[in-house]
Amino acid sequence: MGKVLTPTLLLLISVMFVGALVKPVGNYADATGEYMTSPFVKGFLEGYLIRLIIKRK
Repeated sequence: MGKVLTPTLLLLISVMFVGALVKPVGNYADATGEYMTSPFVKGFLEGYLIRLIIKRK
């Protein structure tokens, strides 16, 4: 059963991923706040803080 189910699931996930890239549901929003001046630093720090919060629980 795994020989059929796993490739089928991977194919469905791939189709959904490509479909989302080709035809997204909405438009991309413009960057605001600190994301306009230094997007990498802001994203890195936000991700780091999320990891700290998850680790503490």
